[in-house]
This record gives sequence, structure tokens and C-alpha cells, in this order.
Amino acid sequence: MAEGAGRKLMVEVCNAKNLMPKDGQGTASAYAIVDFDGQRRRTKTKSRDLNPQWDEKLEFIVHDKDSMPSETLEVNIYNDKRTGKRSTFLGKVKISGSTFVKSGSEAIVYYPLEKRSVFSQIKGELGLKVWYVEDDPPETENAGEEKAESAPAAEEKPPEKEKKEDENKPKEESKEEEKPKEEAPEAAADREAKAAEGKARDRSCSAYDLVDRMPFLYVRVVKAKRPKPETGSTVYSKLVIGTHSVKTRSESEGKDWDQVFAFDKEGLNSTSLEISVWSEEVKEGDEKSESSLGTVSFDLQEVPKRVPPDSPLAPQWYTLESETSPGNDVMLAVWIGTQADEAFQEAWQSDSGGLIPETRAKVYLSPKLWLSSARPGSANPTWNEDLVFVAAEPFEPFLVVTVEDVSNSKTVGHAKLHVASIERRTDDRTDPKSRWFNLSSEDESNSYTGRIHVRVCLEGGYHVIDETAHVTSDVRASAKQLAKPPIGLLEVGIRGAANLLPVKTNDGTRGTTDAYVVAKYGPKWVRTRTIMDRFNPRWNEQYTWDVFDPCTVLTIGVFDNGRYKRGEDGEPNRDCRVGKVRVRLSTLDTNRVYVNSYSLVVLLPSGAKRMGEIEIAVRFSCSSWLSLMQAYASPILPRMHYVRPFGPAQQDILRQTAMKIVTARLARSEPALGQEVVQFMLDSDTHVWSMRRSKANWFRVVGCLSRVATLLGWVDGIRTWVHPPTTVLALFSWRDPRATGLFAVLCLVMSLLFYAVPFRGFVLVAGFYYLRHPRFRDDMPSIPANFFRRLPSFSDQIM
Repeated sequence: MAEGAGRKLMVEVCNAKNLMPKDGQGTASAYAIVDFDGQRRRTKTKSRDLNPQWDEKLEFIVHDKDSMPSETLEVNIYNDKRTGKRSTFLGKVKISGSTFVKSGSEAIVYYPLEKRSVFSQIKGELGLKVWYVEDDPPETENAGEEKAESAPAAEEKPPEKEKKEDENKPKEESKEEEKPKEEAPEAAADREAKAAEGKARDRSCSAYDLVDRMPFLYVRVVKAKRPKPETGSTVYSKLVIGTHSVKTRSESEGKDWDQVFAFDKEGLNSTSLEISVWSEEVKEGDEKSESSLGTVSFDLQEVPKRVPPDSPLAPQWYTLESETSPGNDVMLAVWIGTQADEAFQEAWQSDSGGLIPETRAKVYLSPKLWLSSARPGSANPTWNEDLVFVAAEPFEPFLVVTVEDVSNSKTVGHAKLHVASIERRTDDRTDPKSRWFNLSSEDESNSYTGRIHVRVCLEGGYHVIDETAHVTSDVRASAKQLAKPPIGLLEVGIRGAANLLPVKTNDGTRGTTDAYVVAKYGPKWVRTRTIMDRFNPRWNEQYTWDVFDPCTVLTIGVFDNGRYKRGEDGEPNRDCRVGKVRVRLSTLDTNRVYVNSYSLVVLLPSGAKRMGEIEIAVRFSCSSWLSLMQAYASPILPRMHYVRPFGPAQQDILRQTAMKIVTARLARSEPALGQEVVQFMLDSDTHVWSMRRSKANWFRVVGCLSRVATLLGWVDGIRTWVHPPTTVLALFSWRDPRATGLFAVLCLVMSLLFYAVPFRGFVLVAGFYYLRHPRFRDDMPSIPANFFRRLPSFSDQIM
């Protein structure tokens, strides 16, 4: 218990709305019971209120920080039986531990109440705030825990003793759920650790099953020793394999090198490895003298092979052969492995230029973007305008509101709002609180210039779009509380490229390409290592992403690395674009491996140019088939986009702003992901004027004007549904097999209904549904509309 006392889970039960009456008089006296990790807390009873307001904070101890994301917080709403005789259950809410946020990021979230069984009559919503705080364990830790464990036992009593038998059933169920958790927590932790270890082992075994295994010769040089060390001298080791020659860093005697070198075995032109140790001494006049301490050789045919998950090869002492200074030893290990070896990522790599940071494989994360909504207003003058900004975590310190005089363009005053203290909300059910701020002036003699009334909040219910709408890769809301569990796993194997065209010259003599790949899906960006001076590079790297929506797009781009070299002005050169490929997940069958080569095409002022081919392997694994099918009936974007939508012009401005923020943040990484790379992946130049686009649009207009009669006939055909839209044609081409399957099953069911039910019945039901009361209408799009919008169009096949 002492270890788990470092974190506490705070649950604020705010209110409930539109509860089901349970007392027989049109009301209900509700109270909430909250369960988490074998702990139970209870709120007060709000008598005869269908919209109770509790505003009570409950505290829970997190016993294991690592297992908190796998825990579940359950809130049950009951009716106090002192006011009625009917069933006491009013609904429940289950919240996954992966959605818990840290203190300072909490916001009220309204969860729909769930049924306990199919026949339960439940309705309403429950407003909760859930967050966790880090707390140092106090000295009186044991006493505090005993009180925390004894309090739930006292609170589990029913509202009235004489009616105890009415609540025996739900209490027994809760006790049965608590017993396994409190019975043996150590055994449960051991089982979870073993399960996690097994999953990690399985993941490591399948981490490179979509790509080819590339053999590498690994050399780990640890240290050297000699019988009589000399003071003031440094030693280094030198490795020679044919034309490959590389040195370790120079260290003083007694210190370790502990460096790993990885040589691409296919690029070796020798069958022997020679390792020598050299000593450096600095003489008068800054002159250096080097002397060999000995050499040890290895036959590559005798080098052992190692394949993970085998244990790493232990280094051994080898005697250096030398005629001048005998008795010297070097500790090293030599083995043949693959790119799946643990030492590969930090090793010196022969095919990517060594230890150059700009050529290494890296993973980047886009910043989490929020919408900041501000409405300034005051008694005189009054604006009442909503201003929307894009904010990225970590936030800037202040939001500055400046009041200016339009007549003379002078600043009246300004106010600074601390962004960390701005209220966050996840929906439109609650309005942010307005606040008064003093306006300060730069003039020291008159620092106070009035006050301004501002209502500001961080909108977490929107998804900030930073990509083109029809090729987006993430549609989740900004608030973590609204996150849903993933429905599958996307695995991408970047195998290699072929027939790449040279994009630059090497020392002005011949063309060359230093290619690397960038893949983006959701907020995760991956960058492969750079293969130097090859037109047919082989990367064979594999990456994974969690999938939250099947109707998203994976973007893969190929670039030529120019940043590892500096220009004449000392600034790094720009990376050249080679081509881009997009894969729509809805067109992939689940649990099937696709290995294909795709053409790399780049748009130039003169037109499209083919730059080569890229070979990739893609697999979309589904973890929950039911969740995958439900995604086709749900809206694409979060609820706030439909309840309080933005206009097209404002959406475009916010998207361009989000692109600039993401580009600036990734450019500050080390090594940086270039601005030109991010802009090419996000299609940030779609709104820029282009001569090629203008010509294409002009020829389209000419073609339309020359065929007015054909256009009118085509429009009439669309009006009469003679030619259905191309999106509907995707149903018959099986581009999205799951959507076509759902449509076929629906057609079969509807045909049976039309056969069994008279036509007058359908007309009657359709009329009642169309004229239904606004109370039964919803702001969200209908299921057929959601299904139609998710169908892939034929526009993907243009290029």
C-alpha cells in the first residue's frame, strides 16, 4: 500500500440530467455509488429531483500506477427506497482508466447512462470530472489507509435498515466483484506482469514479420588493457573490413569505449575483419604520434549468428598480436544479426553514414491541438464576438488581449490571461464562466486603463484538422476524456524502393540519391534511416499504429536527405521530395497482408513526373469486429462539429493555422523534421495559386461550356437517378468489402420486410417518423448519411 499511495484518483460527481422517474410520483431521489479498484464511495441523496446537483469530490487510492490504464471506474445511480417502492437502479457509467487526465486538465464530461439489462428503462446523463494527482506518501500512511478502507464499509449501508433485503441483490453482486481484487493483489500483479511480458515477447517476435530480415555484422568494442599503461596517452580502436574503415572515439586509458558497429553484410567486399588498437601521444609542438598496440583478426565465416529473443552475446577478452608491445588485450564481441537486434538503433551503421543524427530513424509526435474560444465584452463598448484560436500543448504562457483606439491606432491597454488557468470544456452543455481583467498600459504614470469582460475556454470537444479533409488520418477529439478504445492495429512494413531517379550530384561528378521515408498516421510520424547513395535502397523497417476509425488514410512520403550536409552559409540544405503514396484503411481486408509496389509521382511546374517505386507491406488487424461495424454508423467527426459547426472559411483558416503550428513544432525536434517535409505530407499548398491548376480549371470550363446540352442531360439523369453518384458505385465494386457486405445484408432484410409488411404500413411509419416531435430528434447526422459519407469515391483512382 505504501507504493500505491503516491497517486490519488479524484472523482467529482457534478450532476445528472433527465433521470427516469422511479418513485411513482414522477420524481426520483438519486444518489451515486462509485467503485474503483476495490474501493467504494457514496454521495448524498438528492430528494425528489430528476436533475440532481451533487458537486461532491470523492477520493480513491491508486494502488498500482502502471495498471491504472487497465482499470475501470464504475458509477451506479440508485433511487433512495425511502421515497418509492419500484426498482432503485437509475443507470450506470463505466470509464476506462486510459482516459484519466492529470490534475489541471480536468473538465466536466456528460456520459449517457447505460442499462444494466436489455429490459431496463434508463435515460439521462451524468456529469463527472475525473483526474488524478501525484501525492507524496505521508508519515501517517497506514492510519490514513485504514480510515480510507473503513469508510466504504460504513457507506455501503442502505438508506434504511428495515428495507435492507431489497438491496441485497445489488450489494452481493458488488461484493463478489470486490473479493477477487482484495483477495490477492500481489498474485494479480504477478499475473498481469507475466501477461504483459508474454505480449511483449509476442510483439518482439512479430515486429519484423512484414519485412525481410537484413543480415548485419555487429562488432561491439568495449575496452582495452595493457600491462603497463602510460599516463597522458589516449587509445582508440580501428576496424577494417575491405574498403570499410572506421574508428572509435579516443579515450584515456582505463575508460571504456562501449561502441557498437553494424556493417551491412551484403555491402561487404572482404571475408575477414581486422580490429587494431592504437595509442596516441601528444608531444611538444602539438604533434601527435601514434603507435599500434596490436591486431586481432576474425574470419567472417566463423562468426556466430544471433537472432532475438536470444540473449546478447557477452564480450570476451582477445589477445592483440604485436611484435613491438606484446601482452595487450581488447574486450569485444562479434556476431551476425539482423535489424531486429537491440543494438541496431544505437549502433554505427554503414549504410546510413555512421552516427549522423540527420540520417537516423526517429519517431515524432504532433502536438495536441486545442481550440481556444474567447468572447471579449465590457459595459462600454460591447462586442459580444467569438474569437477562435488554435493552441498546441505545451501551451504558450499567456493569451494577450489588447484594446486599441481605431481613431488614432493607439493601444488603450492590454490584459494577460494565463493559459494554464483557462477553463476546459468538452461539450456545449456548460458555458464557461466570464471573468473581469484589468487593462494595463505601458505608460508607468497611468498603468490602470479600465477593465475588460472576457469569457474564454479551451474547447476539447472539437478535432483540430491539420490535414486535407478527405485524406485525414485522425478524427478524435482533443479532450482525452472523450477518447475511445482502439478498434484495431495498423502495421506497416517499409521494405524498399526501386529505380529512384537522381535528384542531386555527388561532388559535381555523378547523380545520387540519399533516400528516406516518412510515414504519418494520426499524431505519430515515423522516419526511417537514410540509405546513402543508392537508387534501390532497402530499409526493411516496421512500425505500428493504433486505429480508432477505419475510414482514415495512411500517408507515406519518400524524400532525399539534404540536411546532413551544410551549405556555404552554414545552414542545412533542404530535403527534396521524391513522391507520396496514400493508403485508405477502409479498402483493406482485416488480418490480411498486402505487399505491393506503388509508383512515386511528384508534381512539377511542367507536370507529373515518375520518380521510382516504393514497396510497402500493410496489415490492418481488427481487435473488435463489433466496434468496427459500429464505426460505420457513427459520425466521422466529434459531436461539437455538428452541434456548433464552423463555417467553411473559418475551417480553412483554422486548418492552415494548425498546419503552421505542427510544422513549427516538428522543426524544433532534434534532429528536425524539415518544414518542406511536413508541408508536403500535410498538403499545405492546396490553397496556393498554381499555373498548372489554373490551366486545368480553364480546360475544364471550356469543356463544360462546349457541352451544355450534354451537361443538362447529365443533370437530368442525376435528378432522375439514371446515373447514380460514383460513391454509390463503390458498393457494387466491393472497394470497401465491409460496407458492401453491410449493404447487401440490409437489402436482404428490407426485401423480407417489404414482402411481409404491407406497403401502407411503411407509409404510416415513415409519416410518423418524419413528423416526430423535436424532443425525439437529434442534431447528429443520420445512420444512412454517415454510411454514405464513409464510402470511398473513385477520385482516389485518378492518379
